[in-house]
Amino acid sequence: MDDKDRKTTIFLQDACYQHKFIRSRDLSAIVERPERLRAVTVGISAAMARLEAISRRHNPKSELVDADDLAGALGRLNIAPETSQQRGNETQAPVSIVRSNASVNLLDNPAVKFVHGDVEGDVYLEKLRAWARDSRDKINEGGSEIPEGLPQGDLYLCPESIDAIQGAVGTVCEAVDTVIASNTRAFVAIRPPGHHCGEDTPSGFCFVNNVAVGAAH
Repeated sequence: MDDKDRKTTIFLQDACYQHKFIRSRDLSAIVERPERLRAVTVGISAAMARLEAISRRHNPKSELVDADDLAGALGRLNIAPETSQQRGNETQAPVSIVRSNASVNLLDNPAVKFVHGDVEGDVYLEKLRAWARDSRDKINEGGSEIPEGLPQGDLYLCPESIDAIQGAVGTVCEAVDTVIASNTRAFVAIRPPGHHCGEDTPSGFCFVNNVAVGAAH
C-alpha cells in the first residue's frame, strides 16, 4: 500500500481528563493539564472539517460521517468517533476517530512490567498506585502527594490519576495493535505524558513511559 493511501486513525481516551492538579488552586505553573487535551481535540475537529470539505470536493458522492458531541458544539464538525467495540464500519473519511475505552492493570500488564517492573516485585508501580490513592489525604494534611526527593514542580497526582494512566497506556497498546493489524497510521491523544519517565524515576509530568511500553507491547 502506498504511504499516501494509508488511513490515519486518531485515538481519544476520556479517562485521561481525570488526571488533575489538586494541590492548590494556583495552576499558573502547571502546563500539563486537561485543557491541553481539550485543545488537541478542538484542533482535530477543525482539521477534520477541512479534510471533509476537501474529500467532498474530490468525491461528492461519498458518505459523510456523523458529528459527535464536541463537533456539534463547535458547529457540526464531522469527526465520527467510534468506540473500541464499534469499529469495523468503513467510511470514505480520510481520518477515523476511535473513542477508546481501553485500559490496562499496571500491576498485571507484561509490557508495563517489562519497562517499570522490578526483579523482586513491582515496587515502583505499587508505590505509584499508593501515591495516587493517598494523594487527597496527604494534601488535606498540609503536605504534598508527591514524595520528598521527587520533583514537586512538575509532578502531581490525584486519586483518579491511576485511571488516567491506565487508560493512556491501554490506548497506546490498542493503537499499536491497530497499526500492526491494518497497516494504518495512528495518532493517540492521551495524558499524562510518559516520555520523561525512567524505570522508576517519574519526571516532567510523566509517571509511566507510554512510548517505551508501546514499543514493548
